[in-house]
Amino acid sequence: MAKTGDIFSLIDWMRFLEEENIVMSFKGEFNQELINAILLLSSNKENLNEQSNVIRNRIFSIIVECLQNICKHGADDESRSEIKPGIILISKEGHTVYISTGNLILNDEVDLLKEKINHLKGLNSEEIKALSKKTMLTATLSAKSGAGLGLITIAKKSKKIDYEIKKINEQISFFSLEASISTLVN
Repeated sequence: MAKTGDIFSLIDWMRFLEEENIVMSFKGEFNQELINAILLLSSNKENLNEQSNVIRNRIFSIIVECLQNICKHGADDESRSEIKPGIILISKEGHTVYISTGNLILNDEVDLLKEKINHLKGLNSEEIKALSKKTMLTATLSAKSGAGLGLITIAKKSKKIDYEIKKINEQISFFSLEASISTLVN
């Protein structure tokens, strides 16, 4: 049974989510089954479904890639290698949907990740499309990273990407990525 204080905390939390225009959030351990469940839940969110098919496809494509990045590239939970701790937050403000994710990564992967994202951030949309085509034609699939298209797809389908990496200890850092998608068809 909930205590009065718990109810007020829940009401405050719900008010915060509404004020911040949070459509959906999840924090926990990610695996493929959870990704499928999150995609199913997000596909039923009114704030995301009111968009055109083009915009809706962009949003869900970015959600898929972000969640796959957590599962494929996140640092393993020490006790279970298929479980990856992470967070996803989807919000909408005006004509922009924000997809924010966070997960642990190994420190020896930080420099390469920064290099890839900074390179993508420096490209215009035509250059990103060309890189995507080139990568699809020349890349070979690997067990961990596919063809390397995840970040390229996120950059291609979003209006803007941003990231932050904070070192936690000598082995791991926390990586956060935010992609914004305009809900205006262009």
